Amino acid sequence: MTGEPMVAAIVPAFRSEAWLAAAIDSVLAQTRVPDEVIVVDDGSPDGVGRVCARYAGRIVYARRPNAGPGAARNFGIRLSSARYLAFLDADDSWDPTKVERQLAFMEARPELVASCTGLRRVDEAGAGQDEADRPAGPGDAEHTLDLQTLLAGNPISTLTVMVRREALEEAGLFDEDPDLVAVEDYDLWLRLAAHGPIGRLDECLASYRVHGASLSGARRFAAGVEKVLAKAEARLRPDAGRAEAIRRHRIDLARNLAWELGEHGTRREAIPASLRALSLSPFSWASWRLLAKALLAPSRARAGA
Repeated sequence: MTGEPMVAAIVPAFRSEAWLAAAIDSVLAQTRVPDEVIVVDDGSPDGVGRVCARYAGRIVYARRPNAGPGAARNFGIRLSSARYLAFLDADDSWDPTKVERQLAFMEARPELVASCTGLRRVDEAGAGQDEADRPAGPGDAEHTLDLQTLLAGNPISTLTVMVRREALEEAGLFDEDPDLVAVEDYDLWLRLAAHGPIGRLDECLASYRVHGASLSGARRFAAGVEKVLAKAEARLRPDAGRAEAIRRHRIDLARNLAWELGEHGTRREAIPASLRALSLSPFSWASWRLLAKALLAPSRARAGA
């Protein structure tokens, strides 16, 4: 192809030898194949390089020291010159028409800074079901997500995103702070949404592979989202509507963590989390029920928690 590359697929890979080939195959099988396919080996100790060697001439393979998915995506972005950038983690996959459908959507809506789609969640065997993963709102197959909506929660999955390079350069790339691993994407969506709307196609055009999550991961995720919200507050100095959206998100975040710890953790872990939820919403029966659940949680630590 001559001229400016239109679409690049950026695939960070770490400990993903088992799934990487399926991810790359899903990119190369697109009805509109990306002009650049860039796989960034994030210092993986397994055979990511061996897998990529099978695709020599069809993908760009780059290896860098391990620094997390945000840093790996940024490395790939800098290697690319495409007008649109799409992200896919190495254990996930795209449906064949994803790039074609999303590119047409973006080209028809020049006001959009980025777009996302629905997805399906699958287990390690590939079984699962479609999910729209969008907040309550219009039932249209195409709609937009604004900043206030995103401050109240993150309905966007990274493997479904296509972003305009000019908007990304204006908003800034992924934050490489280690404390934001697993939530660096949400931080970027908030910064992008401050520059314009993010479009939404409710078609399920990607598959997200679900792996087991640990309680330490749940706590880290909650702490990371809290840091993202604090960053947004400092940057935006939100008005009343946006401040209320952030408050609701903090309540949901605290309740989700309290429920998780009450269900799978110990009393020592669950009680402080439920008290945090109660302090944010003291007149809510849901918060009081979480405290009751925490008081009934096991008092001894679970092995491997």
